[in-house]
Amino acid sequence: MYLKLIFYCSERRNHLAGSLGQWLLLDVFNRGWAHRIADSRAVAFTPAGLKAFAAHYRLPLLSSVTN
Repeated sequence: MYLKLIFYCSERRNHLAGSLGQWLLLDVFNRGWAHRIADSRAVAFTPAGLKAFAAHYRLPLLSSVTN
């Protein structure tokens, strides 16, 4: 798998790119944990989806992500 971390200067946020980023995004959508925001490249997690994502991938929940 291919993974690339990219920093968008205009939005000042990191994101995943490449095949791993694509696979992860499709997995999140297929599980119903998040949805794409209309007219945007952004994705919004449901509160339950964010918790499920963190538990499934064994990631700590960061307060900056959940606020």
